[in-house]
Amino acid sequence: MPYRGMVLAAVLLILVSSVLQLVGPLATAVALDLFIRPFDEQPQTMSPMSRWVESEIARQGWEVSAAQGLGVVALVYLGALFLTFFVLYWQGYLMQMMGQHIRFDMRRDIYRHLHGLPLAYFDRNPVGRLVTRVTNDVDALNELFTAGIVAIVGDVLLLVGIMGVLFWMDWRLALVSFAIIPLLAMLTI
Repeated sequence: MPYRGMVLAAVLLILVSSVLQLVGPLATAVALDLFIRPFDEQPQTMSPMSRWVESEIARQGWEVSAAQGLGVVALVYLGALFLTFFVLYWQGYLMQMMGQHIRFDMRRDIYRHLHGLPLAYFDRNPVGRLVTRVTNDVDALNELFTAGIVAIVGDVLLLVGIMGVLFWMDWRLALVSFAIIPLLAMLTI
């Protein structure tokens, strides 16, 4: 495969962007559980991420006020947003570059094939239609590979990550949330 390095880099960037997109909800859970919730609330209602952050704060011996904690959570959230932007930018750039190379190679190979055909073939098929087919079909394939498949893979990875985080945070609530999936599958079929 001539584009193995580009494909591996794109897959890596898709994985990183999917993980970074999960930081926002986790940071929100930490902010709500540790710095916004009423102090008389039961600690067992906290998410596992909040418990981990709370244990790290205690282990380090830090005294963190609600305002300081919210500020740190906001910085983490903004940092994740900026990193997500840069990762998605480079992912798009890489996919477009790979698409341009693939489009060039496909057009070159198709035109090379067309040049090798006998002249009688061109008597039966209009040249304008052939060129239009070559141009439009290669563009459609390029769009499929650079946008369609990447979006599907990225969305599937993000959904799997969301499902994993939901089960990690509260498996009972996750099961209740996913109870509607069989009904949706039946309605879809």
